[in-house]
Amino acid sequence: GLWGKAQSYLEASLSVKPTFSAYLGLAELNERLDRPEAARDAYRRSLDLALAQLRNATSGRRKPVL
Repeated sequence: GLWGKAQSYLEASLSVKPTFSAYLGLAELNERLDRPEAARDAYRRSLDLALAQLRNATSGRRKPVL
């Protein structure tokens, strides 16, 4: 019951405005529901959005790690 509501909420949120945190939540939910392929897809989308946000915040510049 509650897992279905959580999934509906996350999917509705993503349809309005995709965010890396919503995709991350969906990935974690899919892991709990034993849906590895859906989890992998959501993790990838989460990472893509997070990296895009980081690139935008740094104007594409990277600082050395060390």
